[in-house]
Amino acid sequence: MPSVNIDFQVLATTLMGTVSDTFESMCKEKLSSPPQLETRPVEAENGKVIISGFRKFAVKCYLSVIYFYLSEADKQKDKSCGCAVLYVKESGALNFVKAMEYMDAETATEEEIQDMCGEFCNVIVGAFRQDLVELGYTNLEMGTPINYRDSIPEGVPINKSQKDYQELRVFLFGANPVVMDIYV
Repeated sequence: MPSVNIDFQVLATTLMGTVSDTFESMCKEKLSSPPQLETRPVEAENGKVIISGFRKFAVKCYLSVIYFYLSEADKQKDKSCGCAVLYVKESGALNFVKAMEYMDAETATEEEIQDMCGEFCNVIVGAFRQDLVELGYTNLEMGTPINYRDSIPEGVPINKSQKDYQELRVFLFGANPVVMDIYV
């Protein structure tokens, strides 16, 4: 899998702005505090990162992953160059349902909440992609969200030479219910 030549500082600044704007517009809530971005070491085996909400929060969560591609042809061949992973704590997911007014939080099923988390990931990544296009990264394509509960046991493929990824912690509703990882 080829890597994308993206400046990590540009990536970090763009991602933080995109996430803040998306949360505030979709949830109609201001962030409790600024997002915290950290560069973390990749822990991979055989070119795949095992994704686990328990590693992020030590509690159950909803996960959505969206893959990035360098071209439409790569997308058709499922030849990704990275991905975004959204983690939403189970305990914070109902707050999102209420804030986003997508559905009645009291009657929402687990599947509906999982789909809403996937849609939210899609909106963030779509806005992030658009911001990157405006910065000159014009060929970047994205897949559709794939939703999971608690973990992605088969892992997500990454470039074997990738040593770091970006982790963005979001503080909303007075807590840290959301983390987004970006691998490129």
